[in-house]
Amino acid sequence: MQKSRVCCSMVLSLMVYICQAQVFNIEHTSDTTAVLVLTTDSSRNEWQIDYPTYQFQQGDIDGDGIQEAFVGVIKSTRFDSTTRKRLFIFKNFRNLIRPMWMGSSLGHEIVDFVYADGSIWAAVRNENGNYAVGEYVWDKFGLSLHRWIEHDITEERARTLLNK
Repeated sequence: MQKSRVCCSMVLSLMVYICQAQVFNIEHTSDTTAVLVLTTDSSRNEWQIDYPTYQFQQGDIDGDGIQEAFVGVIKSTRFDSTTRKRLFIFKNFRNLIRPMWMGSSLGHEIVDFVYADGSIWAAVRNENGNYAVGEYVWDKFGLSLHRWIEHDITEERARTLLNK
């Protein structure tokens, strides 16, 4: 009987945690910095972003029923000294913002992205200057290309596909 109560208590605690309302927002503190804010029914948590941002979205990328935040930042990396658009994904871990993925690229230079029904649609540019839109899904550690929506298209066409 005791074991049953402990199990039910753990399930109830998990249900309360998952059912809490949560919202991610981005607050720009200057042209080059922002704060990612996670607000739940009972708390507020902040994560400083020390780079210019170009995009912010939220959605459930990993299918766990909890929203993640997708922040487009403009920065260089240790392995790519060119300042480019990058994609960071943050998660809610016990009402604290935690990095889930700090992507430097999606195999090609990121132009823009949107969250759409459990995946990221990203407009990318390859080394030849051609544009494409790919659908990227969560694959345990990071995003992986699921399929190309269209490739060898203009930047205008790529942006149009993201806005649908």
